[in-house]
Amino acid sequence: MDKLRSFFRHKETPLPPPPSLSQEITLLPDSEKWQGNLPCVHGPNDGCNKHNPARNPIPFDSSLLPNGPKTKPSGNKPPTDPFPSSYAFHEIWSTLPKPSDPSQGYLTILPQIHKSLPLSISFYHLYELLKKHRNNTLHPSDDLGVFACAAATGSNPSLSWTVTPLITAQKSLHLEFALAFILETDLGGWTEDTAHGRAIVKNGLIGSGYRDFKPCLHTHLKFTSVKGEGRNHVRYSAVNFTTVDADGREKKHEWKSEEQEDEDIEGLFCKRCYTETVMRIRLIGQKTLVNVQVYKDLGEGLHPGDQKWLSLVRPDITVARDTGDFMRIRKAFEDVMGADEDE
Repeated sequence: MDKLRSFFRHKETPLPPPPSLSQEITLLPDSEKWQGNLPCVHGPNDGCNKHNPARNPIPFDSSLLPNGPKTKPSGNKPPTDPFPSSYAFHEIWSTLPKPSDPSQGYLTILPQIHKSLPLSISFYHLYELLKKHRNNTLHPSDDLGVFACAAATGSNPSLSWTVTPLITAQKSLHLEFALAFILETDLGGWTEDTAHGRAIVKNGLIGSGYRDFKPCLHTHLKFTSVKGEGRNHVRYSAVNFTTVDADGREKKHEWKSEEQEDEDIEGLFCKRCYTETVMRIRLIGQKTLVNVQVYKDLGEGLHPGDQKWLSLVRPDITVARDTGDFMRIRKAFEDVMGADEDE
């Protein structure tokens, strides 16, 4: 947990500049402030456990959000006076012009990575945060804390996640989404008679709630099955999954605990938007921990027409990333972690 907290610190990590985008960017004029919804991973209804543990209603302007059952809130009304002070500093007030059309670029919401993680992070969140950074009025513990969430589903087994923000030396906001779930493999009744000289295999489909992850609009991660196997008294667990890259190419994988190493088992680099994905699988006792880490570079937040932002939220807009940019976003978090360990 201390390592996660260290991410919230404001540090200027020296990184190579990202590929340039040939686009003229102009600042939008300030206007009367209006209140949007909080950028919690739980969406605009009542936030997450971190931001609103008491589940007090969060005030917002519902007209700012696009229509649709996944994003349009229902029955959420401003709380009675006084406003809960415990999380009042987490409010987002935007100085961008109040839109008449909710489909405008700065209201577009980051797409879901998993169906249990309904994001509600819009461009105006990014704009206001990085505006403070440019004006040297950023308070990292409060302002970056708006984006930092940690929660778990109520199911058994559960899917847990953390969302970690980082501002880099390029004045760009990076977000890390770490999602994890645990698989239990039934290895059966292990005795010397049944395990010696032969394999014992038990296959099982991974539950529907843990099969599909969409790191971005262009890549897909599909988990299919888990099995336990033993040979000559050696037991191990295996996980089968498929990755789909930005060109639609599928690649099947099988992870085995007897072959596990400390390194990550697979990475997905999207060359059409600024998203990177790393998968880690570990065997802990009889349980298999699956971790999916998604890294996104949301850009400098200057203009909602920035192709870096639009490539994350619109399927018809893409960028051309060079393979030399592979895992640059993840490295930003690793550099901060390493710097904290050296202190």
